Amino acid sequence: MKKVKLLAFLFLTLSLSSCNTDDDGGTNANTIVGLWKVDSIVFDGEIKELDGCESKNTIKFSSDETYTSTSYSDFYPQNQCEVDDIFTGTWEFISGNNYRIFEDGETTNIEIIFSDNNNKFSTTDVETDEGVEYTTTITFTRQ
Repeated sequence: MKKVKLLAFLFLTLSLSSCNTDDDGGTNANTIVGLWKVDSIVFDGEIKELDGCESKNTIKFSSDETYTSTSYSDFYPQNQCEVDDIFTGTWEFISGNNYRIFEDGETTNIEIIFSDNNNKFSTTDVETDEGVEYTTTITFTRQ
C-alpha cells in the first residue's frame, strides 16, 4: 500500500512521461499546473478499487514550479479519512512530454500523458522485483 501511495502521489522514483500541447500545436509547460485528484489505478492490468480515502488523494502543481502531494488514510478506530502524508517539492518542464521532479535532494525525469482536453493525465511505471515485472498506471483528473 505504501508503494501505491508513493507511486500515485509523489511518483518521484518513477520514470514516467508527459504530453501536452497548446493551441498552436507546441508544448505548454503550464498544462500540468492545477489541482489533480486520483481517478484510477491499474496494477498489472487489473483496476484497483479505490477506497473512500484513496479517492481523496491529490497532487497540486503550482505555477511557481512547486508541488504538494496529499494522501489520506482511514485511521482506526475513528473510521474517518485523515491526512496521512504531505510531500512537497519542485518541478521543471524540460520539453515535449518530459518534466523533471525534485524532492529531498533527488531528481527524477517523468513523462505524463495528457488526455480529455488536458483535464486528465496518466503516468505509467514498470518495476522489477525479484525478477518479476510489475506495471502500474495511475490516472489523475483536474479538479
